Amino acid sequence: MDVICHRTFFDEELKRLQKTRQLPLSIVLGDVNGLKRVNDTIGHNKGDLLLKRIARILKQCFRSEDIISRIGGNEFCIILPSTSRENVESIIERVLVLCKRKSTKNIPLSISFGIATMKKNTDKIKNVFRTAENMMYSFKRQGKGK
Repeated sequence: MDVICHRTFFDEELKRLQKTRQLPLSIVLGDVNGLKRVNDTIGHNKGDLLLKRIARILKQCFRSEDIISRIGGNEFCIILPSTSRENVESIIERVLVLCKRKSTKNIPLSISFGIATMKKNTDKIKNVFRTAENMMYSFKRQGKGK
């Protein structure tokens, strides 16, 4: 999973961006759908392959200045400095199209996303992150991103 940054670097960049306020600052959270099923039915090696494929797609679709990190078992977070929600939505759409195109029967590629954007200096990154997280889980429950 060397195409994305590790959690420590991600946390440091988040703190740095909180100080520099490159607004609008968007945060995207993505939860990989079906990872547990893949791990349980065809093995953890295939689950790892699924995560690697998702990471490659994210790296391909987002810009070099965006910060992509795996923050949990099946969760990714992307920080997009100086990026409006509208621009983020078009990137997410590309990710979903590529996931659908590169899916296989055994290894489906699907992510539920949540997006939030910090527009003012008074916004707290913690609250923006929480908004993105709530949206992601709401979409996951609704089956969006599949």
